[in-house]
Amino acid sequence: MLTLLHGTSSANRDDVFKKGLDSPFLTDSADQAAYYAGCACDEKGGTPIVLRIQVDPKFLRFDSAAMDEPVGYDGYSIEDLERRASRARSAAARKNPGWKKDGYVCIPETEYDISLKAVGSCWADCPIAPAQIEEVPFEMAPNGVHRLMPDVPHLKTDEVYISPPFTAGQNIKR
Repeated sequence: MLTLLHGTSSANRDDVFKKGLDSPFLTDSADQAAYYAGCACDEKGGTPIVLRIQVDPKFLRFDSAAMDEPVGYDGYSIEDLERRASRARSAAARKNPGWKKDGYVCIPETEYDISLKAVGSCWADCPIAPAQIEEVPFEMAPNGVHRLMPDVPHLKTDEVYISPPFTAGQNIKR
């Protein structure tokens, strides 16, 4: 099992812990999960929540949308991530010439690690049961930066605080 994060709104909390999640987008970045939690609140209301998800890697999929339009996180600008995505596609095409078709690199969905390493995102092609989900302590800081707040001494990555034992990227080397 792999531990990743998902950001959503408290408006979804009851459904998440009763029914689970259906094919969620996931990240190894606490900062990116917090950003998407804020986006979910903009759409649904509520307050941001971040979920720690246990998922079998065989169900993880390449996130082509995030590769095409990455979101800046963990100190990376959108331009940085666009370059990372472009380099990842080029490297994948060099390593797997059969993936290049009509001038495009068609990365198979099963190659989730490419999008996760390049832009911090993938998605699960399976339902996630409530037993695989844990809410991470979270609050909005006075300066508007989303924070995961620890109940034990914390690690700091930019303005996002994450609770041990999870640290962004611990399962996937960048």
